[in-house]
Amino acid sequence: MPGTKTDTKPLVIVTGATGNIGGSLCEALERDFRVVGLDRNQKEGERDIFTFDITDEAQF
Repeated sequence: MPGTKTDTKPLVIVTGATGNIGGSLCEALERDFRVVGLDRNQKEGERDIFTFDITDEAQF
């Protein structure tokens, strides 16, 4: 299970994780890394995706 305390893989954060390139990158990295995605739109899926818009100062 991703994000558990017993998971010793390094953590990678991918921006744009629900897009075509970001999603493919997440898939490629998941074997060797814990992957957490950031995106403006949340999409149901297999990985942890956090809704976040880096252009919106109010979210900081």
